[in-house]
Amino acid sequence: MTTEFEKAIASAREARRSGKTSDAIADYKRASSLARKDSMNDLLAFALRHLGDLQQETGDFIQANQAIEETVAIYRVLNEDNPLNLANALRLHALAQEALGGTIPAIESWEEAHRLYLKAGINEGVQECQSHLNTLRGVC
Repeated sequence: MTTEFEKAIASAREARRSGKTSDAIADYKRASSLARKDSMNDLLAFALRHLGDLQQETGDFIQANQAIEETVAIYRVLNEDNPLNLANALRLHALAQEALGGTIPAIESWEEAHRLYLKAGINEGVQECQSHLNTLRGVC
């Protein structure tokens, strides 16, 4: 991990803890740019996932969805040993899609996240997915 990336992430975390959301977003964007420039896809996915999460918190669902879709794509390419990273990214994707009115994509992401959380034994994640799926399926 590069020193500049580490500084950007540390600054983003501190800004988020301090309630300075716009500063945190700027720092995660900077971290994303640094990771992208150095072709560090695992770090890029990490920064984008947190960026998307913050953008959702501010109601910027279009930007959040873009960051999260890229995160999901990266985790799929990385095909890493930790499926929770993909599950967490899919969760954020489903939430963004729900906010944007994308019921079918939201259901697909909730279903995949559900399988991953179930496999990992993360009961809280399983329950959240099931709750959203129950609600969304009632809408369809």
